[in-house]
Amino acid sequence: MSEPCSNPDATSADRGLKKLHQPWSRSVRITIGLIVYVYSIGPMFWYWYEAENLGGNSLVRVVYMPLRLLCAIPPFENWLNNYIKWWIA
Repeated sequence: MSEPCSNPDATSADRGLKKLHQPWSRSVRITIGLIVYVYSIGPMFWYWYEAENLGGNSLVRVVYMPLRLLCAIPPFENWLNNYIKWWIA
């Protein structure tokens, strides 16, 4: 009987998948996602403002609620306010 041919590309793809599922890889992806989330409030500020104060889309208000809760920490609040001012100025 003949053995199935081994595809060299398949083994390299398997190695790539193994690297993708390493624990540090997951933590890096989560960290990058959180950074993008926090920085997304800058361009989304007016949508958030409308949702919060003028009865706009409630999904926007819910998505950014954790940032509002984090603003109870004064250094974070100062940094976030300065960042938002940079976007809306």
